[in-house]
Amino acid sequence: MRFVRSFSNAVSFFPGGHQFESGAVILPKSSGMVASRSSLAKLFEDLEALSDRFDLEDEIELLFSKEGLVMRLAEHTLFESGVATISAQALPLLEKIGAIITQTDYLIRIEGHTDNVPIHTDAFPSNWELSTARAVNVLRYFIQHHRIDAKRMSAEGFGEFRPLVANDTEENRATNRRVVVIFIRPDLQNPAKEDRP
Repeated sequence: MRFVRSFSNAVSFFPGGHQFESGAVILPKSSGMVASRSSLAKLFEDLEALSDRFDLEDEIELLFSKEGLVMRLAEHTLFESGVATISAQALPLLEKIGAIITQTDYLIRIEGHTDNVPIHTDAFPSNWELSTARAVNVLRYFIQHHRIDAKRMSAEGFGEFRPLVANDTEENRATNRRVVVIFIRPDLQNPAKEDRP
């Protein structure tokens, strides 16, 4: 698995302003960060073990960002090319991820991302629709099969507009086709309010 290997720093939340993805600087410790340290570290370990169990070290990437714990899943672990229906082979993996989510209280954001190759089908006029449908289908699976409170969940589709690398080779395009599950740090969470319009 392509982990951020400075795990000892990650567990202590990158003290001293270490660098993380995209060159952004991690903020120093806050009380909220310290309070969530052990639970995020345990979650990291659980997801790492899951990847090893399914022999997906090259298809799943775990890292810490300023938002929390990020789990990137390569497109082909969940979907066939150009479709948003979750593949049968992905269901055991999603079942285990859902079980892990139920053991936490984190807000979860699911993101869909594609490469820049245009898609023009009746179901998906553009990559916007494809990436959004994939994120929503993963969200729906977790809610329906694990009875996770829908207020904890959100889904977004970004099409080709947030690539990790340039879409200039087939390998890079494959890297950009992904679904991301983000476990949002407790000190950044904004619980839904009943009085919101």
